[in-house]
Amino acid sequence: MNNNVKIHLTIEMESGALVRKGIGQEYSVNPEAIESARKESGVILPDKFIHRNLVNKPSFKTIQINEEAYYYFQSFDSRPQAYSFKNGYWKNWGRMTAEERLVAHLNIICISEGGKSFTFEVFED
Repeated sequence: MNNNVKIHLTIEMESGALVRKGIGQEYSVNPEAIESARKESGVILPDKFIHRNLVNKPSFKTIQINEEAYYYFQSFDSRPQAYSFKNGYWKNWGRMTAEERLVAHLNIICISEGGKSFTFEVFED
């Protein structure tokens, strides 16, 4: 069995993580509000504060595909099952180039993993 990595597939997942921005925005506090809070509760507030917004940090999944699968994905015999013909996507399978068939298979992998987009890199020998 050939275990050489031929394709490095990176899938951007639907989910991600919320993280704080490294650089925040500085805000000034109203001096009357500071004095009012001090009088009412005895709390001393700072005259400025920094707010860091939450931003979405996307998550990625990487998959290594070997050379054997690479050549199979490009072949005509790798046509997906008949259920895929319902939506008409695979009607022109015989007229697709090897590269188009490869991208179609990588798209199937992306969808099955719950991703929303993908990029890939083919390593040359």
